Amino acid sequence: MKTQPPNKHKLDEWIRWVDRIETDLIHLLGSRQIYKRYIEIVQANDKVRRQGTIFHDWVIHNYVTYVAMSIRRQLDENGDVISLAKLIREIKVNPENVTKEWHRTLYTNSLAIEHGIPDSTFEHCAGKGESFDSRIAEADLQDLLKLSQNIRKLANREVAHRSKNKSPTKVTFQEVDDCINKLKELARKYILLFTAASNEMEPAILDNWESIFNRPWFQHNKQ
Repeated sequence: MKTQPPNKHKLDEWIRWVDRIETDLIHLLGSRQIYKRYIEIVQANDKVRRQGTIFHDWVIHNYVTYVAMSIRRQLDENGDVISLAKLIREIKVNPENVTKEWHRTLYTNSLAIEHGIPDSTFEHCAGKGESFDSRIAEADLQDLLKLSQNIRKLANREVAHRSKNKSPTKVTFQEVDDCINKLKELARKYILLFTAASNEMEPAILDNWESIFNRPWFQHNKQ
């Protein structure tokens, strides 16, 4: 039976999705960097930690809310949304569109081609066959859904909507970190698959935002 050629329109769409997913996750990872550094600063100063309880609780609440909604967005598969989960599911359903032959066309470096980098990269991301192994996409999707289960409940019941369920959803910071790390791991893999570019994802925050804590915030007018 003759193999169907890849759907170029769908491939181009997935490449655009990958770019959007990358941008969204870089923002999420940057926020995590800032939050963790903020916690380090507060924990290193007993006076600040004890006197600013309400403010610190507000910062934590805002971070958790933002993270929960960001994760929920990457798991949303409804309508015309762009999300990592939707990308993975579409690849699972249409694995014939992502082929080893197509992946080779992403490379122009003759040395990389000579050393078989295109094929080894494809096999690392998509399996040993000539097209994407749908079982890999299914495993990736299930890992993501499992890790994000409580966070999605939190986002749906207590952030996006107010549920009648009186039992609050408990989410640990370890669960949040594990889910973000899984999003990062999978995003890096699919970015590599669709662009042949390796991206660490963690942004370099050039703005010296910590400097605001080195000076008084209140300006007292001199008489």
